Amino acid sequence: MRLFDERQPFQGIDAIEANEAVRIDDLERAVNEELNLLGIGWPMATRYDRSVIYRPTQGTVRVEVCPLQPLEEQFATELNLRFQPADPLIRVWVLPSQPRPHIGMTWQHYPIDGVSGADLFRRILSRYLGTPLDLASTATEPFMPDLAVEFQKYKTLRWKLRDLVETIEELYRISKVYPISRPKPEGTQLRVQLLELPHPPRPAGATTNDVIAAALLASLADVLPERERRHWQRGVNVMNFVDLRPFGGEPLRRAWGLFLGFCVFHLPDPQPADFAACVESIRKQSMRIKDGQLFFGSVDAFTAYRMVWPWIPRRWSWTLPSQLTPFSAALTNTRHRKEWSSGALGAAFGRSWRVAPLGNIVSLGVDVCTKGNQLSIALTTEAPSKMHSKMSDFLPRFEARIDGRKRV
Repeated sequence: MRLFDERQPFQGIDAIEANEAVRIDDLERAVNEELNLLGIGWPMATRYDRSVIYRPTQGTVRVEVCPLQPLEEQFATELNLRFQPADPLIRVWVLPSQPRPHIGMTWQHYPIDGVSGADLFRRILSRYLGTPLDLASTATEPFMPDLAVEFQKYKTLRWKLRDLVETIEELYRISKVYPISRPKPEGTQLRVQLLELPHPPRPAGATTNDVIAAALLASLADVLPERERRHWQRGVNVMNFVDLRPFGGEPLRRAWGLFLGFCVFHLPDPQPADFAACVESIRKQSMRIKDGQLFFGSVDAFTAYRMVWPWIPRRWSWTLPSQLTPFSAALTNTRHRKEWSSGALGAAFGRSWRVAPLGNIVSLGVDVCTKGNQLSIALTTEAPSKMHSKMSDFLPRFEARIDGRKRV
């Protein structure tokens, strides 16, 4: 059997800027009290299978004060520091940066997704401030819904036939995507680059996510001119992750675990003449996906991946998925609601960051975090790699398109 960190060899990070010195003992107490109260115990990977267990007896998660380094480097250090089978799958750390320190929580992606991770981080910070959250209000309530019941409407013959047609059409579009070459992970390190930007101007009906996805696709197309030499695989696309909880009924909204799907946005061919037309194309794709809830088809894709993956030879397990189903990049969007930017949390903390995992499907991860007026973006690549070598050209184009006030 594969170890858990071979199947999901990556972790995510939630981090926040503190407006005053961090009380390490109080933070450590809040971390462990919250884990114990939630009943999720000490999450650990079992050594010889692909599951996660929770220790019945509680351990202690220590808060580490990290050596001073730039925030980008701290994020990269955490991404490259793998959890071991005997470790709790959560690390909490403090970076004594100036003028303000940062508190971070690194979590292994195997037992939870970004929604559960962000909610746990908020609970820890609230308890640290002396304003603990009610247990019933959180996604980390120790409750597992019956998914067969929650998703019953998506199992009818009509939905299955529709998903089959959509899957065939999507596989055809993906077959035309340019596969970005990737090195084997043994010879690389993950690198993170951060952007702090104003919220982009949005055309009527478009969302911030639409604008960022369009900027991502257009900028990738700019820096990959070699794809034009190919007759078939010339396309550019982005995998956009979607939280399934809002579509599964009230019980699922409070579930602790991993409940993600994804949709795929494609850059039109031929490429739109201007950026506004590109945003409009993504807006239409987004509306079609939302109206039909087409992202539920990705649940079957994940299921197939889980079934096939253990049989892929170890030497191919990193490169084969990106060749068979090439995705140019992955996009996540963490929206911190008003409770993050008001009250006790708003007074004690500043800018937030999310750095999500980069796995064996994409060569570029783009993680957006919005909170009030802030827009933070973390971009993760492997170094050395083809995509990493393109970043000096990619970043100014991407930033200019989102900003709206700069020329590409």
